[in-house]
Amino acid sequence: MGKKISFRITLAIVSMIICTLFLNLSMLLGMLAFPEQLRKDISEYEKKYEKLREVLPVNGVVGYISDDQKDENAGRYYIAQYALAPIIVTRSLDHKIIIGNFRTSSPKSEICEKYGLVTVKDFGNGLIIFSRDIK
Repeated sequence: MGKKISFRITLAIVSMIICTLFLNLSMLLGMLAFPEQLRKDISEYEKKYEKLREVLPVNGVVGYISDDQKDENAGRYYIAQYALAPIIVTRSLDHKIIIGNFRTSSPKSEICEKYGLVTVKDFGNGLIIFSRDIK
């Protein structure tokens, strides 16, 4: 014979199902909103890099330096790679042209002195093109 399920157990199961559905729905809505914000951020970076692109060679390899810790905000570095393609951007100072991407006002003097860089052009929005004598 069939066992009767108590009202409390049924209520607990229904409550768990509703909570699970609610959490899944909120995660789904969050995921749908995120790509739009990401697209907006990338578009802003592309605009930021337009003037820089006009000064850089059409292709080749350039270095990259920023005020981020190495892995603290890799997203800014990857967006620079995306926005400047087909130019190859590497996290290295072993290139004749180096892009500086800074959050704060351009820390030119300390960077130039520390790494032997010469400012070619400061775009005033945290982006700077440096040159370096490679031997």
